[in-house]
Amino acid sequence: MIRGIASLALVLLSNFALASGAFIAEGSTIESIANTSNNIDSFSISVKGGTGVCGNTTILFPRNATTSSEVHRRAYSTALTAFSMGAKVKVYNYIGSDCQNAAYIQIVR
Repeated sequence: MIRGIASLALVLLSNFALASGAFIAEGSTIESIANTSNNIDSFSISVKGGTGVCGNTTILFPRNATTSSEVHRRAYSTALTAFSMGAKVKVYNYIGSDCQNAAYIQIVR
C-alpha cells in the first residue's frame, strides 16, 4: 500500500516537473554551433532574433537534460541541419526556463 502511494506520488511529481518546462527560444536563427561547452557532454548554439528568454544568447544542450544519448544526438543533428539551412528554430527546456538545460529543438519555417 505504501509503495503504491509512493509510486503515485512519484508519477504526479514527474508530471509536474515536465509541466514546468518552457519554450526558451522561438523563431530564432542559429548563428553558431559548438560540439561541446567546457569539455562536458553537451553542445551549444548561439541564436539571434525570435522570442523567449533565450533569444539572442547561447543555449546549452547538456546530455543529462535528455532521456537518452540518442535523443541528444538527434538534437545535435537537428541543430546542424537548421544551421546549414539558415532555418528558424524553437528550443524547449523540460526542466525549467533557463538557457543551460535545453533538450528539444524544432526546425520551423
